[in-house]
Amino acid sequence: MSEIFTRDAFAKPLEVMKPIQACCLQDNASVADALGLILEKKIGSILVIDQNRKLSGIFTDRDLMLRVGNTSEALEKLPLKNVMTNSPLILSLKTPISKAFEIVVKKHIRHMPVFLDESQSVESLAMISARDILRFIVECFPESVASHGTTTADEVLINDAHDDSFLEELQQAGSQYLTGNVFSLPLAKVISSPPLFVPPSTSLDVVYERLVKEKTETVLVVEYDTQLIGILTERDFVTRVIGKKLWGQRVPISQVMSQKPKTLMPRHKIAHGINNMFKYGHRHIVLVDEEKYPVGSVSVLEILHFLYHRIYTKSEV
Repeated sequence: MSEIFTRDAFAKPLEVMKPIQACCLQDNASVADALGLILEKKIGSILVIDQNRKLSGIFTDRDLMLRVGNTSEALEKLPLKNVMTNSPLILSLKTPISKAFEIVVKKHIRHMPVFLDESQSVESLAMISARDILRFIVECFPESVASHGTTTADEVLINDAHDDSFLEELQQAGSQYLTGNVFSLPLAKVISSPPLFVPPSTSLDVVYERLVKEKTETVLVVEYDTQLIGILTERDFVTRVIGKKLWGQRVPISQVMSQKPKTLMPRHKIAHGINNMFKYGHRHIVLVDEEKYPVGSVSVLEILHFLYHRIYTKSEV
């Protein structure tokens, strides 16, 4: 019998995850201030405080891409309060992990503020991320996940065949609990949306418009429709595009993409994807087939969505 994770584990309070204190800025601070802090601290979100020292909003790298994006306005003159997400849902240390998990999956939220004590002061604000929830889950499976290690599509695959007892165990588990064997399922089970492919000569402006229109988080950059040469993510926009004078200049996407991303195959295990994400700090794992043709990507949120529906029945979702 493999390792088991029951629903009871999700009844534990967020306190057991030890949320770290959040970075905060006043709402009259500029977007340039926020971008500088995000890059300096290597974080994905900032909490925004009003003049009464109350939480009034949250500003994430997604807000940076969608609400700042290709603006021609100088970031030093753009107030944070104009582009933040207003009135974010606030959790407490007593909030069950199951509630945070549900919010992440159903609302597609990556960052949530948490009060560390009853004072509800600025100093007691912390942050919980989707990545934190995934880490909490996989740390309950030290053998089932860590034992697979990291790998790439260029390395020889281990035998991915499963015997009848493996499949029977997963079937018996149903929606009652997770077993460690679920992390040995192929990454192909997790893919939920088709990828967005563009050639490297496509202009930054065109790619940005497609990202916003199609509500996708990543773009796979391919040559001749077959050769993967890079990936463009929201994080790339934050670190290489926002605040730069690149708009309207016909800048090819090849100049701002992340080159030669590490890849896996759809038949690699979910454990491989998770381990690669944590080791390399990636939100997305690019998938290629046996001929190294790109076929899609898998995100932290997609893995959480898959695990959530393994535990909770459709009637409860």
